[in-house]
Amino acid sequence: PDIAIQLYVLEGCGIEVRQASIACIDTSYNYPGGSYEVERMFRLDDVTERACEYVSGIPAILEGMRLPLKGFDPPDIEAGKHCSRPYVCPYYDQCHNDEPEHPVHQLPRAGQELLQLLEDAGIEDIREIPVDFSGLNPFHQRVRDSVANNRTYLDPYLHDELGRLEYPVHFLDFETFSPALPIYSGTHPYHILPFQWSNHILDADGNLSHEEFIYKGDDDPREPFALSLIETLGNKGSILTYSNFEASRINELAKEFPHLSADLLALNDGRIVDLLVLIRNYCYHPEFHGSFSLKSVLPALVPDFGYDDLDIYEGGMASAAFAEIVDPNTTPERRDSLRQSLLVYCERDTEAMVRLFQTLIRDL
Repeated sequence: PDIAIQLYVLEGCGIEVRQASIACIDTSYNYPGGSYEVERMFRLDDVTERACEYVSGIPAILEGMRLPLKGFDPPDIEAGKHCSRPYVCPYYDQCHNDEPEHPVHQLPRAGQELLQLLEDAGIEDIREIPVDFSGLNPFHQRVRDSVANNRTYLDPYLHDELGRLEYPVHFLDFETFSPALPIYSGTHPYHILPFQWSNHILDADGNLSHEEFIYKGDDDPREPFALSLIETLGNKGSILTYSNFEASRINELAKEFPHLSADLLALNDGRIVDLLVLIRNYCYHPEFHGSFSLKSVLPALVPDFGYDDLDIYEGGMASAAFAEIVDPNTTPERRDSLRQSLLVYCERDTEAMVRLFQTLIRDL
């Protein structure tokens, strides 16, 4: 459709287009170093025929776009998942300012069939869902009960799971960046490159220590990252993460560096515990509002802890900061400042997991 609009405009200006193609970065391109082999790094897909099929319908589409622009009232379109997928509409708040505190679309894992049943029943708020409403599975039921009764759901089994952790417990978080144009030989476009870790270490007697790593060289950070990771995690203790992101990166590093494979795979051999999975399976708080991300769970369960005082406070910013660090035009002073901000942010992430873990242990 995008190419069709360009065709429509160009041909409307009297320019004859013989071929229309989309150029995509080929993620299978293995960068050997030196100058980019442009003809190998990009893949051209001829979409002339498919784009031309769209062109005839564009005038009607454009007229449909112009109508609301000419009007005084917003179009009568019901809000739904399309408001935030594939991206959040810039008018999201304007159209959602009168929705209930706990709208039914915040039911985690709610499929379209269930949402349609709720809509047909005239139910807009999770708190309005009857206890015996058909279509709710046990997971939805406990979310509904938690929200309707305004209380935290904590399954005692969570205590059993946390009690199985072996000390010292390592609270681990990675930061990575994925440059579209590969920087280091042997990598490909959008290659996920870990460059930083934070490790809070909780002993059985309650002592808490912290170790950290951020790469400061100009070359590929992966091998130094992997070596330092093996050293900090040793061969004892559970490794607590929030999502399977760290486990996936460790598996990738094991494939990329065969001489470190045994030590890296040993970290993944029963030691890693995903706190996200445990919370999703055994805990819910009304203030999660349907999300189990750390940024949603933390303020609900540990309200006195957050990221508001940080210069870098989320992963996308961390990736962008490291991309700026490796830019040869960045000044040494700016690099030092960015590295310090990254260290503070990554440490905050693992400290957040510690606080979350201690809260769950205490409340259970």
